[in-house]
Amino acid sequence: MRAVASLLIVFVLGMILGAFIGVYVYSRYFQTGEGGLMVNNTCSLNLLLDREYYDAVLGTLGSANRSVYIVMYVVKYDPGERGDPVNILLETLTELKNRGVDVKIVVDDTTYKSYNETIYYLLSLDIPVRLDESSAVTTHTKMVIIDNSTVILGSHNWTESALMNNHEASIETNCTSIVSKALSYFDNIWAGSRSI
Repeated sequence: MRAVASLLIVFVLGMILGAFIGVYVYSRYFQTGEGGLMVNNTCSLNLLLDREYYDAVLGTLGSANRSVYIVMYVVKYDPGERGDPVNILLETLTELKNRGVDVKIVVDDTTYKSYNETIYYLLSLDIPVRLDESSAVTTHTKMVIIDNSTVILGSHNWTESALMNNHEASIETNCTSIVSKALSYFDNIWAGSRSI
């Protein structure tokens, strides 16, 4: 009987101690913020669902001071539709470029073949846009890096349907290790990219 009581006390104390450790770790490293998760004091993750992506990208682009690097499978400029969300994003990139922000874009051949007006529009505004390293390679990445400090990546292409109608999911983060890896990834793709 005494062994069962001792075992029960150890079990209860272990549960209490485990609960305290769990609460401490959660409160220190995983704090929920508005719409996101604070991993620690310097690193956050924010899930961007459906239309939330457009507002997040537009807002983050608007605060860019140094650089915007984009790898995007499909970018669809629509010259006939003034309020198209992609057009607004591209106009924002133009404003940034005119302010001296380093803007670079790599797209897959799909953009060039299906929406070449996008390519010529960007080139006409002196925004460097290039194709990935080969037509035999599909660059299905959808990634935006702002000021070497924020990465937004996920399923959203820059098309009106992806930004306004589709079910899409992306992540926005400022976690240094992820941003660093994304920058390295972009640099490798840019270094091997093709001129148009």
